[in-house]
Amino acid sequence: MLPLAVGVAAVGALSGGASSAMDASNKRKQLKAYIKQQKAIQGEIRGVEGKRTGEINQTYDPLTGTFVQNANDYFGDLKNVDYTKYNVDSPDQFNFDMAQATQDELNPDIEAIINRSTGAVQQSAANRGGLFSGATAKGIARSTADIQAAEWDKARGRAQETRTNKYQEFIDTFNNAIKVKDFNRGNETANLDAKGTLFTGQGNLFGQQQQQVQGVQNAADTAYFQSRGEQAGAAAQKAGTPGFWSSFAQGALGGLSGSAGGAVSAYGVK
Repeated sequence: MLPLAVGVAAVGALSGGASSAMDASNKRKQLKAYIKQQKAIQGEIRGVEGKRTGEINQTYDPLTGTFVQNANDYFGDLKNVDYTKYNVDSPDQFNFDMAQATQDELNPDIEAIINRSTGAVQQSAANRGGLFSGATAKGIARSTADIQAAEWDKARGRAQETRTNKYQEFIDTFNNAIKVKDFNRGNETANLDAKGTLFTGQGNLFGQQQQQVQGVQNAADTAYFQSRGEQAGAAAQKAGTPGFWSSFAQGALGGLSGSAGGAVSAYGVK
């Protein structure tokens, strides 16, 4: 009965080897397919990441596309601004020669006026027969003095008016210089304020944009490395799974051992 037992054992070995080899082959195929699937998933993850970040940037770029350039311009202006150019120096001391101005304002015909007046005094004295008297001399002197005093007062009044006008021009020139400087300073300050407002607004939007992009990237990285971990685990299992012939040999040995033992026990072979 021993040959029969040997035959039974051989059949068991072949059956066990084939079964084990098929199981190992199927497992390796499954793991290979799983690894391929994980690689495809990783590509999809990066593709979705690119699409989502592209959508975010497309939404924000019209508002934030010039942020870096505008920020550099703003900081450059802040660094280079020089308000000392708007300083106004104190005016020189106001000078006005009142005596000379009065002299300039005297009536150029004053001599003719005096001559006419003294001529009238002399004519009156001559008519009275006292042309060369002391009274006539006093009258001439008094008339001349009155005319000169009156003309001097008029000239001084005109000189004073001229001084007032000149002083006002002096003050107006200084005040206008201050106003021009203040106006230009205000324009530069307003320009800086406008750039600052733009920088703040764009900065807030730029921050939101980067936060959303980073959120998408972080989520994509988490999913990507999780898939890579799954891929690595499957690759390790695949590497630890015996090949076809190794599995066949292991299965055959197991089948041979089991079949032979069963056959010997059944037929009482010792």
